[in-house]
Amino acid sequence: KIAQDNYPESLAAAYIVNAPTVFSVVWAVVRQFLDPRTVAKVHIMGSGPKMYAKLKEALGPDCFLAEHMVCCKKADVGKAEQAMGLQSGMAASQTWIRERVASGIPWSEEAASTTAAAATSRAAAEP
Repeated sequence: KIAQDNYPESLAAAYIVNAPTVFSVVWAVVRQFLDPRTVAKVHIMGSGPKMYAKLKEALGPDCFLAEHMVCCKKADVGKAEQAMGLQSGMAASQTWIRERVASGIPWSEEAASTTAAAATSRAAAEP
């Protein structure tokens, strides 16, 4: 609830792939407690080659995604990325946010408007 109230637009989209069947049951319960805008951003994709085709279409041509990155056994998760010298998506997003916070670059529209408002207030307060 705290994250949803304070960072409502920090999620562009979430694609859940290779989720076990029980996930759908859990998601049906959890989604009732989330804002409808957040729920609309979550896409449960299933598994296998059809899922890969739908995911690739949703993410667009600029997304570097190979089928063996998402169509694999649980024990193999992350191995394709490591073999290519890439970071996991979680590590990459954390690095991206950390770099922006350290440099003062806003990492969301809300953060950008807050930063702009603070700069305007400081400029108005200066003699």
